[in-house]
Amino acid sequence: MIIDAHTHIYEHADDRLARPAGTGDLLRGLDGAGIDMAVVIPLPGVAGNEYVRRECDRHPDRLAPLYTPEFEDQAQTLAKLRRYAEHHYLHGVKIHPRWQGVTVNDSLVREVVGFMAERGRPVLFDNFPHGRDLDNPALLPLAYHKLAQEFPTATLVLAHAGGHKVLDAFMVAKANPNVLLETSFTLDYYRGASVEGDLAFAVRRTHAGRVLYGSDFPSCDLGDYLAHTRRRMDELSAEQQRAFYGEAAARVYQLGRETCSPKMSPTPYAVTATATPSTATTR
Repeated sequence: MIIDAHTHIYEHADDRLARPAGTGDLLRGLDGAGIDMAVVIPLPGVAGNEYVRRECDRHPDRLAPLYTPEFEDQAQTLAKLRRYAEHHYLHGVKIHPRWQGVTVNDSLVREVVGFMAERGRPVLFDNFPHGRDLDNPALLPLAYHKLAQEFPTATLVLAHAGGHKVLDAFMVAKANPNVLLETSFTLDYYRGASVEGDLAFAVRRTHAGRVLYGSDFPSCDLGDYLAHTRRRMDELSAEQQRAFYGEAAARVYQLGRETCSPKMSPTPYAVTATATPSTATTR
C-alpha cells in the first residue's frame, strides 16, 4: 500500500495554482500515480477544517483528514480542538508556524502538543525554512529538539524534513525517538541540489517507520513526485520501503481506525532509538 502523507485540497479555485486542486483532482491524481490513500491537511484561508473533514468523509477509504488548530481566536483554540476530537476521529493535527504566525515557544502551541500527547495522536509541524522568517531559530529544526524532550510522550512529525536544513532535522529525529520526518515538497523544490542527496541519506539512515512519504499536492504533481522519490530512495531496504511508502503513515495517523470512538486514546506511536519498529500493515 502507498500512502501520501501530505496533500491539500482547495476550498475555492485559485488561479495561482499550477494544477487543479479539488477533491476530484486529488483522487484522479492518486489513481493515476497508483497511490492508495492520502492524508489531507487543512490550510487556513485555503481549506478549513470542516471542509476538509466533509470531503474526506465522502471518501473514507481514500482520504483521511488532519485538523489545524485555529489560532486566530486564541481563547477558543483548545475548546474548538476539544470539540472536534469529541465528535470526529482525530488522526492528528497540523501546525504551520510560518503561515499561522506561531512558534514552538508559544504557550498555546505547547498546550496543543500536550493535549495531543495525552491522546496519543501526532502533531505535524511545517518545517521548511523560507521567506522573511528564514533566520528565526524558533522555526528551524533544532527548535523541535527541546520540544521533543519536554513532551517525551508526544509524537512530533517534521514536514518537509527540514527543507535545506534536512541534516539538522535528521539529527533531531536521531536524538529523539518521538520525532519523525516527512519528506514532502523538499525533493521538488531542491531538485538537482545537494539537499536531495542529504534527504536520501537521512531516510536511509533512519530506522524503518520513522520517516513518512508525502508529496505536498497540489504544489507537487503526485505521479512525478512519487517517481522522483523512488529514484532518489533506490537504496532503501525492502523493509524501509514498506514503512516509508505507507506502513508508517498508516500507523502514525491511525488510518483505518475511523470506526473507533473519537474519544479513545490508542497507544502513542513511539520508537526506541536502538530498535526497528514492527511495520505490520494496519489497513
